[in-house]
Amino acid sequence: MKKKQKILAAGAAGVAATAILVPLILTGNEPVSAGNNLESHLKMDRKPVEREGGIAKSYAGIVERVSPAVVSVYTTKAIADPYRGLPRNLRYFYGLPDYDPRNAPKQSGVGSGVIISKDGFVLTNHHVAAEVDEIRVYHSGHDKSYEAKLIGSDKSTDVAIIRIVAEREFDPITVGDSDLVRAGDVALAFGSPFGLDSTVSMGIVSAVGRKNVGLVDYGNFIQTDASINRGNSGGALVDADGRLIGINTAIFSASGGNNGIGFAIPVNLAVDVASQLMDGGEVERGYLGILMQDVTPELADYFGREEDRGVVVARVEEGSPADRAGLRSEDLIVAINGEAVRNSETLKVDIGTKRSGTEVKFTVIRDGKERLLTAVLDGANRERLTRLPERWRQGQPSMANRSSTELVEGVTVEDLTPRTRAAFRVDPQTTGVVVTAVEASSPESNRRLRVGDVIFEIERETVASIADTERAKGEADDRGLLVRVRSFDGSVRLLVLK
Repeated sequence: MKKKQKILAAGAAGVAATAILVPLILTGNEPVSAGNNLESHLKMDRKPVEREGGIAKSYAGIVERVSPAVVSVYTTKAIADPYRGLPRNLRYFYGLPDYDPRNAPKQSGVGSGVIISKDGFVLTNHHVAAEVDEIRVYHSGHDKSYEAKLIGSDKSTDVAIIRIVAEREFDPITVGDSDLVRAGDVALAFGSPFGLDSTVSMGIVSAVGRKNVGLVDYGNFIQTDASINRGNSGGALVDADGRLIGINTAIFSASGGNNGIGFAIPVNLAVDVASQLMDGGEVERGYLGILMQDVTPELADYFGREEDRGVVVARVEEGSPADRAGLRSEDLIVAINGEAVRNSETLKVDIGTKRSGTEVKFTVIRDGKERLLTAVLDGANRERLTRLPERWRQGQPSMANRSSTELVEGVTVEDLTPRTRAAFRVDPQTTGVVVTAVEASSPESNRRLRVGDVIFEIERETVASIADTERAKGEADDRGLLVRVRSFDGSVRLLVLK
């Protein structure tokens, strides 16, 4: 079903925030060290906001304190050669000029930023300041424009850190604690919407912990109804005491205008990412070592759960933090550190925004009983994240006998033979039985299978032949038949067949 709404970045003109698949860092210039801990260089106030008392008649005092720390960020980028790859003789034939990047037309953008240190470090968004040729920062209090350099950026969280090139000190913002923010708190958004610098709008925090809104890989956003528009990206979201609680990032809109749904990166996450970018140029992601999937209604029924929430472990990598913690395939993860797990997307964010060495407590359901397991996370890297399907393929070739059987109503499976492997492009090292037919009249749960899927486990028993399949089918009960399936792309999932 097509989405009725789309998410538009409220940032540099013509640039939208997008989700990416590989959580790695794109950095700009040489990393600049800020010591081992960026927080030691910040002006911080981690007390909770005062939530009792009357309604303020004016926020002018807060605006006066915060405005000197909020800047406009202007960028330019040479437009790429529209005829790149066209042979020189064809360019000449069609009368097209040679492309000279020095004289190429420029694309300009405008966003916002927040000064977080006296020596001119500025937090902003990746989609505002990364992948551009020139950055200039306008400070309205000084009525002056400064050159700025990109120190580092992270697509996965849409965080960037830049530094103003100037022989002077700046007045930084006071940084709060986004973990203490609650829905209903007053929020003020500062920035340069449509290039109008020194703009402030007021609203409340509508929600916290928004994870799966389709913006970035590792988002854990503060939602606000304070008016945010294009150009606000990278600006400050502050609380009623004028302390930075978030970096404005995007709006949720079908038209591109403000509809009262804006998102900000929690400042705790932004500072942590910026600190890593400044100290080494690479952001570390927590790594657990499982393949996981959402709980379907059929799986919820099989596990005896009333709600289809949580995450089912489809596979555990040998020697991984999950393996060391005692997690097993078919465990149902229902909570992390005491907070309910909604789905695999939210769990991915919870793990990915933590550092290596972090201790995480999982509440899991196994054999109908609740267990508490503790894992110490490793760090993720490109190889680990991209080579999982290859490393997790089954070990030995099938002992094929060319027979077939109806596994459940409307689903036919066959042994893996040279013929079926070739027909369905099944890897030579994969074992199990291959799905060769799924009838349209079969139950809905069974139609989740696809022709070419390989079933390698039934009712927690490994199967490598039709004989194994018939034996394992005998273990099924009225809840259905629990199977583990490997698709052509190497992904693994659990299904309950009827």
